[in-house]
Amino acid sequence: SGCGADLQRAGGAAVQRALVEARQEILQFLQRRLRNRDEAEEVLQRFSVRALERAHQLRDVQTMRGWLGRILATTIVDFQRGANRRRRREIQ
Repeated sequence: SGCGADLQRAGGAAVQRALVEARQEILQFLQRRLRNRDEAEEVLQRFSVRALERAHQLRDVQTMRGWLGRILATTIVDFQRGANRRRRREIQ
């Protein structure tokens, strides 16, 4: 395995550690934001998968919080868009 693969593994491990350490904090934030525990769990799950899939994009572990914050923000927006679409379909 080359140097790139080692860096990718290190990034993945760092992201995984950050997700584990911040899980409760993120879940509480999402519950306050979404006011629904099931939806908060769903968004946390999607966010975790996205962050791990994109771990190779993380250039500097020092910028991890900001990087994770941006992924979380887009995950919330995408989830709410989908929820709004589902609600509109149910109303029709």
